Amino acid sequence: MAHISITRHHALGRERAREAAEAVADELRTHYKARTTWDGDTLRVHGPGVKGTLTATADTVHIEAKLGLPLRPFRRSLEAEIRERLDAVVGPQATH
Repeated sequence: MAHISITRHHALGRERAREAAEAVADELRTHYKARTTWDGDTLRVHGPGVKGTLTATADTVHIEAKLGLPLRPFRRSLEAEIRERLDAVVGPQATH
């Protein structure tokens, strides 16, 4: 399986980070027919060809995704799309 792992630091606080994660979950359900469930601060995602988690804490969003065989060729473009979406909901990655 192809694997995607992204950690993004933010200054939203726990509640706003969770709201942002829920907005992403709505998109996943609508556009990708994914099922999502909350387990504490972790959103579990199951969809056609993908299984993963999005954990939203007071200062960090962490995404782990495992892509099935049909989505493997699209790993880089999917990862870029996830990063762009994170930029939109929690702000761009800080550079040092």
